[in-house]
Formats: sequence, C-alpha cells, structure tokens
Amino acid sequence: MEENITTPIESNSPNKNQVQIAGAIVIAGILIAGAILLKSDGSALVSPDGRKLITNAKVFNACLDSAKYAQAVADSKNEGAAAGVTGTPKGFILIEGKVVDTIDGAEPMEMVKQKIDTAIAGKSKEIGNIKLAPISDSDFVIANEDSSVANEAIIIEYADFQCPFCGKFFKETEETLIKDYVDAGKVRFVYRDFAFLGKESLKAAEAARCAGDQGKFWEYHDYLYNHQNGENQGAFSNLYLKSFAGELKLK
Repeated sequence: MEENITTPIESNSPNKNQVQIAGAIVIAGILIAGAILLKSDGSALVSPDGRKLITNAKVFNACLDSAKYAQAVADSKNEGAAAGVTGTPKGFILIEGKVVDTIDGAEPMEMVKQKIDTAIAGKSKEIGNIKLAPISDSDFVIANEDSSVANEAIIIEYADFQCPFCGKFFKETEETLIKDYVDAGKVRFVYRDFAFLGKESLKAAEAARCAGDQGKFWEYHDYLYNHQNGENQGAFSNLYLKSFAGELKLK
C-alpha cells in the first residue's frame, strides 16, 4: 500500500503583497529600460535619446485616436492600386487631365525636369488608359495660384511616409521641384497616400491628415520624412506622432 505524502507549504512562500510588489518592480523596470517616463504633469515624456516628447496637442491627439481618417487613407491606397501603383514613390504627370508620363521611384531631379519640360512643351503623348481620381478639396496640393502657364502640368505623387525611396525623393528632388516648377506656376503638386508598409505607415498617413485639419499638412509631411528611422520600428508610433504635433505647435 502506497503512503500518501503531502508536501508542506513553506513559511517563506510569497504572499499577495509580495507578488504585487514584484509585479510593480517588473513594470517599473520595463518603463525605465524603454526610457519613456511620464512626467508629473502628464504632458511631456522622454525619448530614449533624452529628447522631450511634447504630447499636449489635444485636438490633434483626439483626431488620431479616433481613426477619423483611416478610411480615407485606405481609399487613397485602393485608388492608387487601381491606377497601377505597386510601389512608392510613384508619380503621374498630367496635362489637361491626361497622364502623359510617370515618375518611377526616386528619380533624380534632372530626369524629372526633362519629363516635365517635355510635357509642358506638348511633346508627350497620353499613356494608355490610366484613370486617376479627379483632384478634389480633400487632396493636398501645392500650387502658385497667382500664375497661369499654358499647358500647366499636374504631378500626382503616391507615397508612403515610411518608404525610404520616398524619403530620398523628398530630400533630393521634391524641394527643387517645388522651387523651380511649383513656385513658378508651371506645376501643381498633389500628394496622395499609398500607405502599404505596415501599421506605422497607416497611422502616419492619418496623422498628416489630422495636421491638415489645422492647416499644417505640409509641415507635418516634411517632419515625417525628416524623421524616418526604419520601417515599423517605433519611429512613427502613436506616441511619436503626437510628439511631432506638439513640436509643430498644433492644438
């Protein structure tokens, strides 16, 4: 006959309070390890590089948290895909509403310049049957409204804020494009979302539209491209997107 053996409970087993304390220590350790510490006023955090993150743009924050523009971002991507966009950046050059050329990837300014000049000179022919959504009040457009040029071109760019090639195009080509063509009244530049690289791309696109509610889409657009830091690595987490709004003094 086997003997029943009961293992006694040792006197030093952790009680409820000890477990709670241990849990609190673990949580505190995680926060410290991540170097993201909430200040007493609840308005500022500290990033891993020691930078203050100002997250008190309440109107912007509410917009971002509500996913107000999630459907608009998705619709823009679907429209781009229907027009043949498979990667970013992808630009379309239009004359009188017809696509006459494309900008494929981060093409250098000299190549883009040649395409625009040829289009404005009326030497480019319509390409296939590319159908783009008409420009509307919901689009983000840079134009010189005081200038009228015959055969004014429209460039519609589909891009992803996390895309490194979009960042390259922004830094090496777009600035000159705006200065030499948009400011001169020769081109209207339209930015459309093609957020396909993951959750942070989607939220960044929504955030830029939320900034647009306060008339600062382009400022936020520029800030995002100037702060790329890998894809879906936290650079465009909700926390940082809200901090960008604070740094741009959005409400």
